[in-house]
Amino acid sequence: MTLEQTLKKLISFPTVTGSHKEIHEAFEWIKDELQPVPVYIREYDKNEHPMLVITPSRSKRVKLWLSAHIDVVPADEELFKPKEHDGKLFGRGASDMKFAIACYIDLLKEIGVDIRKYDIGVMLTSDEEWGGHNGVKHLLEREGFRGELVFIPDGTGSWMFEQEAKGKWMLELVTEGVATHGSRPWKGRNAIHELTSFVHELEAGFQDFDTGDADEHWYATASVGTIEGGVSDNVVAPHARAVVDIRYTSEKELHKIKRLLAKLQKQYPHTQTRTLHNDPPYGISKSNGYAKLFSRIAYEQHGINCGWARACGASDARFFNWNGIQTILISPYGGGAHSDREWVDLKDLRRYHDVLKEFIATVAKK
Repeated sequence: MTLEQTLKKLISFPTVTGSHKEIHEAFEWIKDELQPVPVYIREYDKNEHPMLVITPSRSKRVKLWLSAHIDVVPADEELFKPKEHDGKLFGRGASDMKFAIACYIDLLKEIGVDIRKYDIGVMLTSDEEWGGHNGVKHLLEREGFRGELVFIPDGTGSWMFEQEAKGKWMLELVTEGVATHGSRPWKGRNAIHELTSFVHELEAGFQDFDTGDADEHWYATASVGTIEGGVSDNVVAPHARAVVDIRYTSEKELHKIKRLLAKLQKQYPHTQTRTLHNDPPYGISKSNGYAKLFSRIAYEQHGINCGWARACGASDARFFNWNGIQTILISPYGGGAHSDREWVDLKDLRRYHDVLKEFIATVAKK
């Protein structure tokens, strides 16, 4: 199969996060494709999230990891039928991030029986869109996988290295009210009223952070992802709950957010906060030697000038970063992630494949 055919096949699997059966089928297909390559394949499953780890030997430590997530966000059935138009391949996962898995499969097959000469491993997970805690985090912190460098092209794309990414604080708000008949609200306390007031003032407080770079939006933000409450249409709501997705660029911003929350909790004493998870910012230096090497190869092979960018979103790179493994995030031309027009440029994908091939040979060949 060509690189393009491999990517089309991967897109055809509806591997929405949590779709255990479909993800398992995709992994079985990948294992079949790699049968000619003498690799050792481990399979894991954490909370119904399958994982594949592919290495030349049983060692859990390699110099270079190639990492990617196979899960995608939900989509209409048509988006799992890849389509070409004007040199682009459209489909769910085309740029986020099945193109990377297609490159890994193709490169391992090209290396073939010489794989033992490479200090390399492939790590594929299936829960990144739900946070990555049952994928990469589990493999590193529970299964003990280690390395020096990870190549994980889940960044900003367009040949831009991800210099740094915001921290991610998922915060649950729970408000307790007092139920009474809906016709006599003065006898109760409406949890929904207090919770929505809390959220409104919280979002208003974040306007003070909007002083960073206008193009990159490099400042703290808050977004209410879910909100729910009440037990019946004619009962004053005794309970209400919301989850707020907070992104921040530094510890200084985090402390300011905590002060804002402490102030609001005094103002709204019936609302409690609980951290679901709080993952700090991460990144690499522009002087990173591996990034310089990749840049040099890209320029020498195709005249591509790699750049640098900041990311508002998070990726599995943060787990590698926290465990002392350097991270390289850079992608080919593509776009529309999580949309109905997700795409990757096929000609550029081939260039990307060639650069990655030389990078792997330089870094990981023994």
